[in-house]
Amino acid sequence: MKLENLFDENIIKIDQYILTHLNSADVPSIYEIYKDPRCTEFQALKSMHDISDASHYLDNTRLHISKRYFMKWAIREISSHELIGLFSVHHLDLINHTCQFGYILNPRYWHMGIMSKVLSHMTSALLDEHAFHRIELNIHPDNSASIHVATRCGYEREGLKKQCAFNPTSHTYEDRYLYSKLR
Repeated sequence: MKLENLFDENIIKIDQYILTHLNSADVPSIYEIYKDPRCTEFQALKSMHDISDASHYLDNTRLHISKRYFMKWAIREISSHELIGLFSVHHLDLINHTCQFGYILNPRYWHMGIMSKVLSHMTSALLDEHAFHRIELNIHPDNSASIHVATRCGYEREGLKKQCAFNPTSHTYEDRYLYSKLR
């Protein structure tokens, strides 16, 4: 992967999984993930209430990708091509060679090591192949599963960012741990 091609990368193979572009057929799978309050509990967004929310989400995602604000891939099983999660690269800073990652997985696939494989692969790709210097993760302090994935993949906790994420459900600002991995 070359940095200039990051937004155009069609398929990234990671063991028995692939990362691909999102498409309209993914709306039901996106809805299945984001309607589950367990998936949105530690994110600064509301759970989806109907399938139209997922359709709007996809439209907004495509718009932001087209403007090169961030990149988001569908995580799919190779065997079924079913969307089982999402992985994003955002807050790209090409001057300082830094970015942030975000990820979410359908609960049916939790505790299978999938996100550790994806995070590890994408971390190596951006640090090694794209010459990024630093990758960050912002993780809710109560999200023990995401903290486990981050530390398993070699990310180190740097500190606590106080009241940095607005939660539209509770109308409060929440803290996030800052994790990073350096080249």
